[in-house]
Amino acid sequence: MLKLFDLVEESKPKKRIDELRKEIERYNYYYYTKNESIISDFEFDKLLKELEKLEKDYPEFKEEISPTKHVGAIDLKESKFKKVIHKKPMLSLSNSYNIEDVVAFTERIEKNLEYKHEKLEYVLELKLDGASISITYEKGQLVRAVTRGDGIEGEDVTENILAINTIPNYLKEDVDLEVRGEIVLPLSQFEKLNEERLKNGEEIFANPRNAASGTLRQLDSEIVKERGLDAYFYYVVEPLKYGFKTHKESLDYLDKVGIKTTGVAEVIDDLTIMEKRIAYWEIEREKLDFETDG
Repeated sequence: MLKLFDLVEESKPKKRIDELRKEIERYNYYYYTKNESIISDFEFDKLLKELEKLEKDYPEFKEEISPTKHVGAIDLKESKFKKVIHKKPMLSLSNSYNIEDVVAFTERIEKNLEYKHEKLEYVLELKLDGASISITYEKGQLVRAVTRGDGIEGEDVTENILAINTIPNYLKEDVDLEVRGEIVLPLSQFEKLNEERLKNGEEIFANPRNAASGTLRQLDSEIVKERGLDAYFYYVVEPLKYGFKTHKESLDYLDKVGIKTTGVAEVIDDLTIMEKRIAYWEIEREKLDFETDG
């Protein structure tokens, strides 16, 4: 029989888990649905990691609807766009805030690698802070563009994507291809947009990411065109189907067929060099015309 003390102690982690789930879902709702960042990425990640640890330590309190099990919390019921199920889920990236996290990541990879005799190479890229998008080409023609949504289901924003000049409507090869990337509002455009909104007595955007996400969900594609959104791509869905043996090969292919990448894809096989390059880009990224968060 459980003692009263045991029951009280058991209720503590359950209560904290419930609190964290509600709090994180609230932040997700504002971020993905209202396009408002009401907490820093660092603070959000701290809460998410705390919840992940508690769910691991107390598996009896795990739930499939936990925010640790899905990406975002966009309310698609509020959407005026057609809903689309992703053929492959659009997952999020885990964050790290120091080189120790990077070392731990490489150690996990090496531990689970099947061919342990091979020396690993990593691709260092910029992580853009924008709105995630998945675009499908059929025989080289753009036929569909879907937002990330909750990672499983997103919104069809094809018409708005067609209004972004830097995204090709036709590729240089007649290939069937699904690519994923980030829609951003250049910092120079963001400043101009807020100046205009201020003159017109309109509420200014808090940051470029919110502006990009809000613009992408406009019902009038002319607004999208006027605001000058940009896009960069970093992932080919099912890369093995195209014979790519490395991630760098898939990025080179995107450039080849006319799909824009950041151009930053450094192949590194040494952690000391990686640390130096991360430190370099931590400073250099401040000179870019788009925001990055990693």
